[in-house]
Amino acid sequence: MQVMLQSNVLSIIKIQAFVRRLLSRKAIRECVEMRDMYRMHARYFSRDEIFETLTAEPFMSKTRSSEPREHRYKNGGVYVGTWLGNFRDGVGRMEWSDSASYEGEW
Repeated sequence: MQVMLQSNVLSIIKIQAFVRRLLSRKAIRECVEMRDMYRMHARYFSRDEIFETLTAEPFMSKTRSSEPREHRYKNGGVYVGTWLGNFRDGVGRMEWSDSASYEGEW
């Protein structure tokens, strides 16, 4: 009886370890999928967009523009706000083509 009980306990431990391993792998897989989904959707500032304003017009200035100015990016995004040279700086609003937006300090 004692040997049978000990055998059952070992079997239960093995089953629990198997289930825990499956649940851990599932949780890791879900974390990786969420990370990849976030990375895919969080690329609002593409490399092209970052460098687009630098090569646009020669308006490099060391002072912040006092009037908001609009710039339409090739990818469909629109920025309306103040600039410091060719960089978004100060207060502005950026709207991307997928209707996401940010308004605030740059």
